[in-house]
Amino acid sequence: MCGPITKEDKDLAAEFIYLTLLLEHMESDMELFNKIPVKLNDPYVTFMDSIIKVVLKDLVLIKRKMKEKQIKVLDPVNVNEDFMQYEYYVRGYNTVFRFFKPVLKNRVSDRAEKYFIGNKK
Repeated sequence: MCGPITKEDKDLAAEFIYLTLLLEHMESDMELFNKIPVKLNDPYVTFMDSIIKVVLKDLVLIKRKMKEKQIKVLDPVNVNEDFMQYEYYVRGYNTVFRFFKPVLKNRVSDRAEKYFIGNKK
């Protein structure tokens, strides 16, 4: 039997949170983008759609790993105007992530940058 929560478990749960937020933001942006008049709309929509598909594919892989490792992330709770909290379970062990909202936004932005322009490192 595996012990308590490992760094790999924690990283997997965090990546799930980041990619879920990225996907939500990108889908919301696509809706807005489709409403504004742009001369070359099709290339932008096609590009965004292809990125969304890649994020979805990666999210499916993460969900599969989470299921194998018995990891479940619950819906976020807005603690206050500065913090978001995510409760998660790993093989029966319960813990929480508490994110400072600007830091969470930066981490999601970093993921977006990797998908848009590739890994610079």
